[in-house]
Amino acid sequence: MKIGNEYVQIKKGNKTYIKKNTILDTFLQRVFNSQINPTYSTRPEITNCYIKLDTPLENITTSSTFTFSNDFDIKLYKNIFSEYEFKKMSTILDDRINVRYRFTNDGNFQYKDNYYGSMNDFNMFNGRKITAIGFGLYETCYAVVDVSDMNIIINKGEELSISREDIYESDGICDKYDYPLHLVNFTANKDYDMNLGEQTIAQLYSVGLGNTKGIMETEHVIDFESNDVVINDDNISITFIDYIMEGIYPSETLFPRTKLRPQLATSKYIYFKYKLSRIDTDSNITGLDEYYIMSCKNDFSRYIDQEGGAVAPKNITLNLSIERI
Repeated sequence: MKIGNEYVQIKKGNKTYIKKNTILDTFLQRVFNSQINPTYSTRPEITNCYIKLDTPLENITTSSTFTFSNDFDIKLYKNIFSEYEFKKMSTILDDRINVRYRFTNDGNFQYKDNYYGSMNDFNMFNGRKITAIGFGLYETCYAVVDVSDMNIIINKGEELSISREDIYESDGICDKYDYPLHLVNFTANKDYDMNLGEQTIAQLYSVGLGNTKGIMETEHVIDFESNDVVINDDNISITFIDYIMEGIYPSETLFPRTKLRPQLATSKYIYFKYKLSRIDTDSNITGLDEYYIMSCKNDFSRYIDQEGGAVAPKNITLNLSIERI
């Protein structure tokens, strides 16, 4: 799993400024854990844009922790309940998703402890300099960009638009679903029901091996309480026992006069299977009988005995992690 920022674009009147932001560790950890232990309170969803005025934001590193109330002055909101919003703001493929966000100064915003709702209200910041921009959920900042060297001054009556595009990538190919939903749990707002406060998410369910994309020939349901599973903030290690089969092809037409016969490899792919579930605002999860599979090509040669063919069962350890692009 990989996450990267394509750009942050600030449009002010007829001027445009473009820069990339720093994605914070907090965001990576929440994206990763949303597929294992999802909760509404720690969801990796960007609903707010934060603006810092006048003075630079200090000590920006990937491990920094910023909040709206401690580090920024203005909080812009986006409408998170727009119908089909995810489809409108996203480009989806079977191994990656691009998500775009846009915030403007002509809607709802918060300044200190007060709430406002128009560009006329935003005019109170006339002549003040924007020095940093953050993105996150409620109080928690997930990404930040220093713009203190760009001389971005707020002018009365001038439209301010702040956009960003992020890319989410998988090393695997999604089968039996349009896109790898687990990369964008909560961001996707899949099948969101406003009355029930429910939406669909994807949770890691099992791992396995096989020869054909999307078809698991062996499957091991993950017991997250087992000693064979080690979960960290940004990675999970899963150990299981399975056979590794190397393909043997003496000839396309000739069978050797031995006990060996042509056979398919069962170790061309590793699979991560995801179960679809419904989650409500109290983080109650109801599993659905629906799944999709991420197929990843992998080299298992280190498990193959020199003579090839079927071998004794091996302890296999798979690692799933998240990183920046």
